[in-house]
Amino acid sequence: MTDTKRTGYRKRRLGDYVCSCCRLQKPYCWNCPCGFQICPECFEENKWGISNGPTWICPDCERVMRI
Repeated sequence: MTDTKRTGYRKRRLGDYVCSCCRLQKPYCWNCPCGFQICPECFEENKWGISNGPTWICPDCERVMRI
């Protein structure tokens, strides 16, 4: 077996989050399967444009995600 570094879903679940808005590494971010990540602070700042209550819309792929 080769010794390659795994990326993708498992890496994100282990806490390697980088917010797509502020570009800072955070302990947690909201995620979209397209790869977009947004930290709770940026989410609150932009909530008026991406959320309508129980759902939020990814600004990159426009997929509807549940909170």
